[in-house]
Amino acid sequence: MKVADLAADLEVPASTVLDQCQRFGIDASWSGAELRNSDVAILRAELAVADPAELVVNDPSPTSGEARPSVEVDPGASKGTAAEAIDASDPGAVADGRSAASSPVMAPSAVGSMPELLDEITPEPEPEPNARAGGGSGYAGAGGEGGGVDPNATRRVSPPPAPAKRRLEKRARNSVIALVIAVACFSASNSTEVAAIVVVLWVLTALALGVAVFDGVRGRRRVQVHPDRLHGLWLATVSLVLACGGLVGLTTAVFATVGDAPATEAPAGVGDLQSVQVARWGYQRASRLADNGWKQPARIDGSCWAVDSGRTRDEQRVEIADATDGTSCTSKHTMQVMKVFALQRDADAPYPGDAKLLLAGQEACRSIGERLAAKDVSFEMKVEYPTEVGWGDGDHDVACVAVTPVRTAPLGT
Repeated sequence: MKVADLAADLEVPASTVLDQCQRFGIDASWSGAELRNSDVAILRAELAVADPAELVVNDPSPTSGEARPSVEVDPGASKGTAAEAIDASDPGAVADGRSAASSPVMAPSAVGSMPELLDEITPEPEPEPNARAGGGSGYAGAGGEGGGVDPNATRRVSPPPAPAKRRLEKRARNSVIALVIAVACFSASNSTEVAAIVVVLWVLTALALGVAVFDGVRGRRRVQVHPDRLHGLWLATVSLVLACGGLVGLTTAVFATVGDAPATEAPAGVGDLQSVQVARWGYQRASRLADNGWKQPARIDGSCWAVDSGRTRDEQRVEIADATDGTSCTSKHTMQVMKVFALQRDADAPYPGDAKLLLAGQEACRSIGERLAAKDVSFEMKVEYPTEVGWGDGDHDVACVAVTPVRTAPLGT
């Protein structure tokens, strides 16, 4: 009910209702303010008189035979309500330390003298969303059944919820895993002498480093946006820095492999890595073969040859005959290549000279000659090796060739 509606119902000015609201501590400052049921009960008890001037009566007590004035009391009302009006003639009031002169007499409509009717006329208080434990209308110190808060009661305050445990950001974790994979692949590339395997491992290294950089950036951003739920900022940062450094190192290794300058000129000693030397050797050999129409500079291991005096000698090789034709080992032939090896897999190594190449070939072919001699085979072991021109073009192969009388079957090893 609004203040204006209550004033019209009681046939009093709205200002009178507002004055009583201020007196009782009711939150209402204009005629359109809403009143609670408990507040309406208090105001009706105080304002249910014919003349507003009679609200405060100085007559100390009613005459004999008259009923004691009473007032309707809200159990949750605050101090200053009609429930606290004390009859000045009541000796209990003096005993409580309150003087009769300072305590106004209750309005004629009050029911304070009829406590047996108090429960009947008191409306049930409406529950409030923020009402304190123990019920009541919210006015401190109000009496009545269930209307006050027990000062001796222990209030139970729920502890604040524990902060959620932060978890490691998964992209930061993935960045570290990818970085570990990249290190493993690059390390494996330095333990092989096959150029193709080195290339494959380098590609895997580059992919893993790319994933580490991507996940490192994403992981850092997610931790910075959600620091209350995620952690791993330093982990993502370190992984990102190391991955970027790895990409720079891998790029340097690639340029040292395919560049024209010697690999030893690469910064930070990258050119001294075995993987770089093997990859550079394989790249230069492949590029030379491509320039020569993919023609092998040396004779292939296990192939058989017959002399053909109609061909000219290749200036890149020091060979047994000026020229020969390749043929099947089951056809007539006089030469069979028993072994081919590279003396130096360093593409930038200087030409060692004819004598050193011939000596290296003789040492490598000696064991093969001993096995053939044990089989009572008539043969002569010869060494073929590259010239200085062929060495500069990437031909570092030395071949052990067994020269025999005309045969129609391959030599066993």
